[in-house]
Amino acid sequence: MINNYIGNFNYLGSYEAPIRLGGTNNKVLHNEIFNAGRDGINGGGRGSDVGYNDIHHTNLINDDCGGIYICCNDFGNTRFHHNWIHDISSRDAFFNSFKGTGIYLDNSSINVTVDHNVTWGLEWTGIQINWEGTNLLIYNNTLWSNDGPNSRSMGRWVNGFEFFNVPVYNTLANNDELHFTEEKNSVLLNLDAAPFVDFANRNFMPSAGSPAVDAGTFIEGFTDDFTGAALDAGAYELGQPYWVPGPDWTPQGMTGRLDCNGDANGSAYIDKCGTCVEGNTGVQPTPGECTVITSLAQAVTRLTLYPNPSPGTIKIQGLRENYHYILNDLQGRPVISGWLSPGNETIDITSLGKGTYIIKLTAGDEIITKKIIIE
Repeated sequence: MINNYIGNFNYLGSYEAPIRLGGTNNKVLHNEIFNAGRDGINGGGRGSDVGYNDIHHTNLINDDCGGIYICCNDFGNTRFHHNWIHDISSRDAFFNSFKGTGIYLDNSSINVTVDHNVTWGLEWTGIQINWEGTNLLIYNNTLWSNDGPNSRSMGRWVNGFEFFNVPVYNTLANNDELHFTEEKNSVLLNLDAAPFVDFANRNFMPSAGSPAVDAGTFIEGFTDDFTGAALDAGAYELGQPYWVPGPDWTPQGMTGRLDCNGDANGSAYIDKCGTCVEGNTGVQPTPGECTVITSLAQAVTRLTLYPNPSPGTIKIQGLRENYHYILNDLQGRPVISGWLSPGNETIDITSLGKGTYIIKLTAGDEIITKKIIIE
């Protein structure tokens, strides 16, 4: 899987990620992965090479997950490297959560290298390690927290287990929470530190005079090229070429990196419900009004579902044509289906039990997916 744009996947928030790895010797290189209900990449496989990917706006309708998520296995020296992982938050059935992470090495992950990644704009941790992580090599990562109450560099759920061989070397972070069996040459700064050439414009190269410069320790096979008296801490080396993840092409008629609605000028952002919003106003929608983006070029037509949560009926406001609908439970099983049209906009859900459901509305090539809560 090399040199692709991969987005708008997994409206159920299940483990069926845009990229799900199994088998051996997978290569996932130079992709942009975005707008996923749960993880951007999961599975791991054995001996996988996952690098130079731009992963963002995942975990849109689930909790306790990551831009990259693996769990509970020996991954045979899988390597996650030179990725940007950013702008990730998550949500539970009540739109409340804080477990959207960058690289998630869940319960008893074994034989994984995590090096030269940059994480920022995350709701939770840059790297999360749970239970008895073993042979997890964490080298030269830039883990940049924000001012959210749960945002931090690394996290650890012990649950009665111990680490085995988890070296953390040459980290550059603005939060001092690291978890390791051995730590060397990390540079831990204040939350508002500015050690980069231009953070706002995604230039994470350390600036001249940055505390990261010449602060690292040499690691054979991972840090062979450096400039100056010693290796720098973090994902970039001052004086060496600046790498940028993602594909080396853009969709036809567009130039530069794309924002969420396909523009190259960065004038739009994706809100907490996954909706493309013009202008970074910071205004967030209220629960029940979330719309999933289904096109790289534009956001889907906004339809309003109300009341949501609902005690027995749902009305769809804004229909301009006939839509076929299917209501699925969280296991993906269809429970109700039918047709809606202008003037016939109500769905009777009194036969269903309390809980969370996913409705898919289809009209021609347009597909709109929304969450419904029955109380």
